[in-house]
Amino acid sequence: MISLHRRNVIGVTFAEAGWGVSWAMVSIFIISPLFLSRLGADFFIVSSIPAALGLAFSFPQLLAGYIALGRARTRGVVIFWHLVCPLSLGVLSALLFTGRARIIDGVICIGVFVIIVGFLFPIYSNYLNRVFLPEKRGVAMGIAFGVNNA
Repeated sequence: MISLHRRNVIGVTFAEAGWGVSWAMVSIFIISPLFLSRLGADFFIVSSIPAALGLAFSFPQLLAGYIALGRARTRGVVIFWHLVCPLSLGVLSALLFTGRARIIDGVICIGVFVIIVGFLFPIYSNYLNRVFLPEKRGVAMGIAFGVNNA
């Protein structure tokens, strides 16, 4: 029988492996300016993407801690938003594939993705803090995020 801690490490490692592969293929900081420039966005919009993405990642983190405060169970929230988050990029991909994408579609889809990731990050960090045993937390996160970055 697998211990609860080991099961959590395996589950988180699989989730991180999926995100690691997707981030390696589609880095939002590289792809966003490329998408928007291909759609005809002007230089100001394309060059402001890194700053806008940084802010969009940061501000939701301030709210996420407050919103998640007092929640006894965050597993459902973490799983739900991990599954919903990539959908906005899927919508953008479908629009680009069909040739119907406009600049505003790219900005909205990328913005939704980045805001969800920014909101999810502190909740996920707190979740990991609770599901890994304190004495094995460093090794567990090393395994999970090592696979993510491999």
